[in-house]
Amino acid sequence: MKNRHFFPFQEKVGSSNEAEGRRYGATVMADASKKLLAVGFMWLLMHIGADRVVWAQPFPAFPGEDRQADSPLTLFPIGSRWLELTGELEMEVTHDTHLNLGTTPDDEQTTLTPQLTLNARITPSEQVQGFLQLEFSHDLILEAASGESTDTTRPALKLKETFVRFEKLFSSHWSLQIGRQSFEDPRQWLFDDQLDALRLTYQSSRIQFDLAIARQGLFMTDLIQGRRESSADYYWLSGQYKLREETTLAAYSLIHHESDLYLSFLGLQSQGKLGSNLSYWFDLAHVRGKEEGRTVRGWGGDVGFLYTLDRPWHPFLTTGLAFGSGDGTPEDARDTAFRQTGLHGNTATLDDVDFQYYGELFDPELSNLLIFTAGTGLRPFPPTSLTLMYHHYQQHRAADTLREARITAEPAGRSRNLGHELDFIGSWGWGRFELTVIVGTFWPGSAFEGTVPLAVFAQGRIRIAFE
Repeated sequence: MKNRHFFPFQEKVGSSNEAEGRRYGATVMADASKKLLAVGFMWLLMHIGADRVVWAQPFPAFPGEDRQADSPLTLFPIGSRWLELTGELEMEVTHDTHLNLGTTPDDEQTTLTPQLTLNARITPSEQVQGFLQLEFSHDLILEAASGESTDTTRPALKLKETFVRFEKLFSSHWSLQIGRQSFEDPRQWLFDDQLDALRLTYQSSRIQFDLAIARQGLFMTDLIQGRRESSADYYWLSGQYKLREETTLAAYSLIHHESDLYLSFLGLQSQGKLGSNLSYWFDLAHVRGKEEGRTVRGWGGDVGFLYTLDRPWHPFLTTGLAFGSGDGTPEDARDTAFRQTGLHGNTATLDDVDFQYYGELFDPELSNLLIFTAGTGLRPFPPTSLTLMYHHYQQHRAADTLREARITAEPAGRSRNLGHELDFIGSWGWGRFELTVIVGTFWPGSAFEGTVPLAVFAQGRIRIAFE
């Protein structure tokens, strides 16, 4: 951030170009008001009186997975009906430098995002539940990259979820969920999104089946700006078997249909324990179909391990390897590049630490990539954690494009070596607060030509949950 006088525009107001001075003054005052909003919101987080604060957790991603907070606040008891209200306040500050790997000195941006999430759950009976989630947020650009304006964002009020769920249909193991709902798998390799859907689930002690018909963009998403997602249809079928406690094996099929796209994903997922201290994850998928007139045939996978030592501060070691096939002949009618579902999040939790497991800064979609990951971490005292992660990126086929990544630069297409990244993730919780600090550094490889030696990403986040 560049230092500025409190009223630097006063010199220009009295100058010969008075109109220019007024415009400059308006710009500075807008910037100052954003900073005052940031300070005020932080003060609210630090002083809100909430003696009964607990960590509010998201509504179950799948029926039967109870992740609601303990001792919920119950309001307005009417006979056997209860309304439960929960919420979360979050302040996030993000600063990045040289994401386009260019040599422009002002290629940096600082963004402040206050966010308020409100949840309402109504339970008229043990078999029927209703849920509503609203999210208000505003991306405030405190410092813009060179040539960009700081006044380009508007507040958003998103209807994240609104559904009704019927449990134990006809006294059976089946349940039905209708409405806008969250789809999420354990590592968000497939899902981390909300869809308007009808979902039927069978769940017993060891077996679970899911069948869903969903559409993205069926109804309005942003209630302030009147926006909705682009239209897309999804058809989901999965079966999961619990091999033993904390170890599962699942097979699935997902069909994704848009105007110029028809893709089918077939895959296997497994995660669990190989011993008291060793856990693993495994994802394998094949994608086939049509996209923009080309035949698609691709393969992708991700396997990794986490080992926790029986030592003070609970140190852990982790390693993983991910692969998404590429396309060596982009000019022909066959596309052999793997791509993820478009609903993915690529976020996991290792020993209570949430992180982007393909890199906080580079954060790519697994397409035409080979990613090696190694990391270590400590928990000096719960819930404090310190994690260090290393990633090396290499293209499967040398290409001059990246399908999706936080890095906006494009490779030259003459080398497969994209570079490597080192991330630090620190998390600290105390009572009602949680503070997270993330710093990522990316060193571009020979695939990027004429670039700066490194890019930097930093993020600070404070969160308070209430009931």
